[in-house]
Amino acid sequence: MDLLYLEEHLGCFNYDNSNKPAIEILNLAKGTGESITTNNNEIVFFLEGKLRFLFKDFPEYTASKGEIIFLPAEEKFSYKALSDCSIIIFRIKDSIRLCDAYPIENINKPDELLIDQHIPRTKSLCLLQMNPRVWYLLNGLRDSVNDGLKCIHYFNLKIKEFFFMLRAYYTKEEIHDFLYLIISGDTAFSEYIRLNWSKYKTVSHLAKSLNMSEAKFHRKFRRIFSQTPYQWMLDGKTQIIYNEIVCGQKPFKQIASENGFKTSCQFSKFCKLRLGQNPSAIRLKKK
Repeated sequence: MDLLYLEEHLGCFNYDNSNKPAIEILNLAKGTGESITTNNNEIVFFLEGKLRFLFKDFPEYTASKGEIIFLPAEEKFSYKALSDCSIIIFRIKDSIRLCDAYPIENINKPDELLIDQHIPRTKSLCLLQMNPRVWYLLNGLRDSVNDGLKCIHYFNLKIKEFFFMLRAYYTKEEIHDFLYLIISGDTAFSEYIRLNWSKYKTVSHLAKSLNMSEAKFHRKFRRIFSQTPYQWMLDGKTQIIYNEIVCGQKPFKQIASENGFKTSCQFSKFCKLRLGQNPSAIRLKKK
């Protein structure tokens, strides 16, 4: 179907035309290959063909039609298409929730699941098989994206819908084994950081929230993120401020206050240093 008012969609700042959108459809010719490091948690759906993966942390695996793979953030791997392939990638940039009444943390509670029976003894790839409801979701999504519908809000709704499908049509054992990497080990640490860092003003406060000494926290953070905690938090704060300036209508005084600036002068100075212009110029330029 043709997308109505196409120019309005293309000109909207919610149109996700980035190199790595929240949802991406890839058609790979046989023999195509690449080495990748994931920046976010990703879910890959295989609609057609076979794709061979070589991982740093997992055994080699060949994925085929009907399979779903969960890839944690910061995972390094390479792939090669053994045949013509069609895949859909979900890049999870927010916290994962199965539904409002059943948070993902419940999957790891002893009274909800006999964890000892289901946690893989060695680090293994997280897999699921598509059921008819997931196929229906993906086919409709593929058609809409091919029509040109790439709104970030639409993508977020479809990602949430997939997690509702998990809650409704997969067992708790299956969900646990699919997502166990974000509720265990280093990935649990990185997931906690990504979801909670903005609540804390300093690296020391963030480390204390994990009951870790600052030195131990710093070493683990550097190993996982390849960056100091201070610089990582500063980059995150800069991105949040930029998004609030260009993607919303909040007064600058409110943005400054919510991000810990005591005066408008401090806020403006931060923007000039980190973003190159004062807040008014940044918003005007984006419009």
